Amino acid sequence: MNKRLIAYSVLLTAGFAGNAFAGQVTCASNDGKYKECRLDGSGDIVMKTQLSKTGCVKDKTWGETADGVYVKGGCRAIFETMSMNQPQNTSGGGSGYQDLIGAKAAGGESDLQRRGYTWVRTTTQGNSKLGFWWKPNRSGCIQVTTSDGRYSAIRDVNTSQCGQGASAPAAASNSGKAPAAAIAACNKFAGEGYDGTIMSQSAMKPGWWEIVIRYEENRYACNVSSTGKVESFNKLN
Repeated sequence: MNKRLIAYSVLLTAGFAGNAFAGQVTCASNDGKYKECRLDGSGDIVMKTQLSKTGCVKDKTWGETADGVYVKGGCRAIFETMSMNQPQNTSGGGSGYQDLIGAKAAGGESDLQRRGYTWVRTTTQGNSKLGFWWKPNRSGCIQVTTSDGRYSAIRDVNTSQCGQGASAPAAASNSGKAPAAAIAACNKFAGEGYDGTIMSQSAMKPGWWEIVIRYEENRYACNVSSTGKVESFNKLN
């Protein structure tokens, strides 16, 4: 047998024996059109890397088919089939959190907190929100993009984006916390009889905040002024 062919066979055997990704494909929705792409393997399908500026959100702009994945709405990304017993990288950094892509923001926030991250601030970019999270024990900062209520991208960014260092943005120099009067007003409006758990606090227009508070298993978005005037209080999915 040809030596090159033998070497290639050995590499294939070694690759699949280690329960690595069984298949990979780049699937693109050109001009926003629906596109199906075949993906080999029988394990879970995950999005490895988003390549498009348009958010790739599971069950919205991409999803699974009988033979692989589909994309639409301008999504372009690299997808992989992962074996059921392959360990996932949870050591930190955007590259280790791709399992959260497509997750609802509510569940994603709880997961990041369980992994040791602390919310710093949130900004708005077009129709998306950019959340910055800091992990002290690894001195790492990640940017989480939320589109249509789901995580569409996660990446490592400079620590200054999380308010660390002299070049930190002005928004981060703020404490990132809403005034006590605003938080108290939201808790009072909820009428639960106790203070809920603050999930996130985002400065909106000057003098106004969006505070996400959890009471048991339910989360609510409270839009409130710095002086404690509640403008809206809505339950989140």
